Amino acid sequence: MSAVNGLRVLRCGPLSLRFSLRAVLVGSALSLLVMGLAVLLLGTGSLPIHAGQVLTSLFGQGDNEMASRIVIRVRLPRVLTAMLVGAALGMAGAI
Repeated sequence: MSAVNGLRVLRCGPLSLRFSLRAVLVGSALSLLVMGLAVLLLGTGSLPIHAGQVLTSLFGQGDNEMASRIVIRVRLPRVLTAMLVGAALGMAGAI
């Protein structure tokens, strides 16, 4: 891996990838923040569900069938739709 003009270059045979280390770190941090907030939002509502129960429901290991059904069938589609609409509006504003 070499650096050119502040960009890092990763070469693998005939393929090469130029990236900024700062952009990768910021993007990773923001992605982790969004995933953490999504887990918290999946637990909020008229029936509060703890973050641990949300995670076990998402991974299919939940023992509370009602909480799993609420998370998977009701709250997850809403959160995913909100994330996609937010990303689309952000991209539309960037154009």
